[in-house]
Amino acid sequence: MNRVLRHPDVVAGAVLAIVGALFTWLAAGIDPGPDMNTLRPNFFPLLCTVGITLAGVFLFVKGLRSEPRPQPDLVDPRLVTVGALMAIYYLTFEHVDFRFGSWLFVLVTMIVLGCRKPLQLLLVPVLTSGGIYLSFRYVFEILLPTWI
Repeated sequence: MNRVLRHPDVVAGAVLAIVGALFTWLAAGIDPGPDMNTLRPNFFPLLCTVGITLAGVFLFVKGLRSEPRPQPDLVDPRLVTVGALMAIYYLTFEHVDFRFGSWLFVLVTMIVLGCRKPLQLLLVPVLTSGGIYLSFRYVFEILLPTWI
């Protein structure tokens, strides 16, 4: 048993799989709304949560098959900062233009996690927020909050 808990991927994978399964269960309970010729409101949340659950299971199995390594610190300041950024992004989603909020979130997250390449800091946030906005607006025809 001690070998199992000595690899960081085992713990991370188990937590990810459990959280993913919980959110999959919550997403499955989203009200389908009236009959329409579009995707159900819970389609994308279910797609994301099932993907998270599968990634957690894969990481868990990978950790079980790997050589033991010491566990990292439980609280990493960078991850706490990214978690706080996600909370701020979530709480301000309706009130901030999606394109700007997503751009800022991706940019600050990249900086916090150690990205220092100017070209990446310039292109990745713009392409990420723009790509998500354009795909939701024109491919899926879902309106996101835009104020600018």
